[in-house]
Amino acid sequence: MIRYYFDILDGRRVTPDKVGMKLSDDAAAIAEARKSLAMWASDLAATADRTSVTVTVRRDMGEIARLTLKLEIVTSPPPPPR
Repeated sequence: MIRYYFDILDGRRVTPDKVGMKLSDDAAAIAEARKSLAMWASDLAATADRTSVTVTVRRDMGEIARLTLKLEIVTSPPPPPR
């Protein structure tokens, strides 16, 4: 088992993971990061001051992946008056 760390960048600050989690391989660590982003999705949609969350997956030798969930709101201009 390999110890992986999941640092969170929530658009305002980085929260480093100091404890980590033991997982079997890189694919399992990336799957865990995806689960974490899924939990952040509703918070991201409800918060006007934050539009993205990034999870950086690392182990002792360094970063192995970076996953970002981004909320993009594109509005259309109002129709011309009649």
